[in-house]
Amino acid sequence: MILDFELPDATGKLVKSSDLRQTGALLILFYQGTWCPFCNLTVQAYQEQLQSFQDRGVTLVAISPQTPDHSLALQEKHHLKFQVLSDSGNGVARQFGIVFQMDPALKQVQDLFGVDVAAYNGDSRYELPVPAAFLVSKAGEVIRSYVEVDYMKRLAPETALQWIDEIF
Repeated sequence: MILDFELPDATGKLVKSSDLRQTGALLILFYQGTWCPFCNLTVQAYQEQLQSFQDRGVTLVAISPQTPDHSLALQEKHHLKFQVLSDSGNGVARQFGIVFQMDPALKQVQDLFGVDVAAYNGDSRYELPVPAAFLVSKAGEVIRSYVEVDYMKRLAPETALQWIDEIF
């Protein structure tokens, strides 16, 4: 079972995970932030398949440690029709065991590219979630997961849909 959580959406409105599971399963996508090109490609791919998830009764949600303002920018940029939540301090990501401390060398690379992770996240901890996906049942049980430390590898929406078809 996951611990239920409550996080602000891109407009600052609090969203409860129990409410997201009211109609069925929940697919949670953890991503690092708007600044990450692989994260952008991932949310776009899931948006393109959103109707397929909805047809199967699955609610899709994306979670990152960035501030709601940056989540809103991501949601607007990609015309996302699913919830984008802000996990300030990575509290929920920590519950899933996927938080890591950025290596100082990676911080230098981010600086070279003009990416201020601390500003995006609203804190100076330099912690990020490993990109991951969790399929959670209506009852709150994690029934499938994908966690990959190689930030360039993500769970394809088609694979997530296969999970759903196999289970439900």
